[in-house]
Amino acid sequence: MIRKDKGAFVLVIPVRNPQDQKVIDYSCIEAILHETVRSLTQQSYSHTHIVIVCHKIPSWGGTIGNNVTFLNVSNIPAFPANKNPVRVDKGLKYIIGILYAKNNLNPDLVMPMDADDYVNVKLASKLVKKDKFNRFNSNRDGYILKKGLHVNLQIAADYSVNYEVAYLVEEFDRTCGSCRVFKTDALMKSIETIDVDIASRFSYWPLRSQNASVTVPAEPVMWLSDISQPHYLSENNIVNILGRHIKQSPYFKLAPLNFVGAAKGCGHGNHDGPKQGEVHMDKIIGNISAQQFCNNFGILNKNYLKPTHKKINLGFLTNKFPLF
Repeated sequence: MIRKDKGAFVLVIPVRNPQDQKVIDYSCIEAILHETVRSLTQQSYSHTHIVIVCHKIPSWGGTIGNNVTFLNVSNIPAFPANKNPVRVDKGLKYIIGILYAKNNLNPDLVMPMDADDYVNVKLASKLVKKDKFNRFNSNRDGYILKKGLHVNLQIAADYSVNYEVAYLVEEFDRTCGSCRVFKTDALMKSIETIDVDIASRFSYWPLRSQNASVTVPAEPVMWLSDISQPHYLSENNIVNILGRHIKQSPYFKLAPLNFVGAAKGCGHGNHDGPKQGEVHMDKIIGNISAQQFCNNFGILNKNYLKPTHKKINLGFLTNKFPLF
């Protein structure tokens, strides 16, 4: 039984279909997802929830924590392998996760995330406080992280995750999907452009099971897919907007944040981005150690690698890029 918190901070994560052709090793995806979710459960703000929209409930699902819920879409024909563009698959899953959160968790803020990224353990508490007390942001739809990290990682033969070094990159919001935090009301207003009654169509949800999963009802999702499909080629369709983070800025008024709050996991080989998930070497402006990254981002099994790239002296960048 999950509690319906007042002022919750909800992170929504879509996971790819295990049968997708671009999936090289789904066990690798699950291993990184495990690391990501475990790190998110370390948020200092107690009213943080993680909602994962996926096709397969991992074996560790029931032990990860009471604030984690897996929405199982494996029985829904709207998500066949190798059919929908990535932006459509992710966009639909984000909307499902957001609607579940709206109905069950009472969030003030929602952060769409990728399944291989990380956020600073203080991010939720800092943004909830900022949103509550800063009237300057009352006319904004949320926040955007302009500064962030690319962490180079490797997956061992036993599927443990090892970390090399975390690079500070400029224009982080152009390199990583885990960079925006939305006010729930603003997000719902955009989702309601699909249909003003969309929330009522998703008002029924089965109870969360012992393995932390909820079987998503097929009927409202098929309705969502059918009503959205004719508009998938439109740039201003909310499914595309949410599914392709680089295109979101024109549609939301977001306040920029001046701290390093998120990190992109790079180098594991199961990524569909334009640079196949590698570190954007052309955007590096500094680095922190793997140990500092793990401490700040809630990584519990601290397996460090000897850096294979040249380290860049932070020096004068310390004040420009505060790590909380």
